[in-house]
Amino acid sequence: MSGTDFNGNYANVGLLTFPLSVNYIVGNRRSGFESGLGITPLYVSATTSTSGEFFQGSGFGATGFLNIGYRFQPIKKGVMFRVNWAPAFGAQGFQSDWFGVSLGFSFK
Repeated sequence: MSGTDFNGNYANVGLLTFPLSVNYIVGNRRSGFESGLGITPLYVSATTSTSGEFFQGSGFGATGFLNIGYRFQPIKKGVMFRVNWAPAFGAQGFQSDWFGVSLGFSFK
């Protein structure tokens, strides 16, 4: 993503992530409690130009996350639904404001 602000300062930022997680579902065949944990490796690249000064940098990092939620899925095939809370943690601290809702179709 790139652009300029009202003062003509230029910025170009790129972010690449690849979330990896392991989940476990406890419950009967149709609905259950889902829990898990994961890690998201990331690569960031940024270029800025402010008041004639130029800065360019890039680097790798990672953030961890938990997954706690409810999953409803059909016994054979049909509509699947999930709602979860996925707090993240890493060098930036603990971030508790990550929530998710999923709607899809299950093929069994």
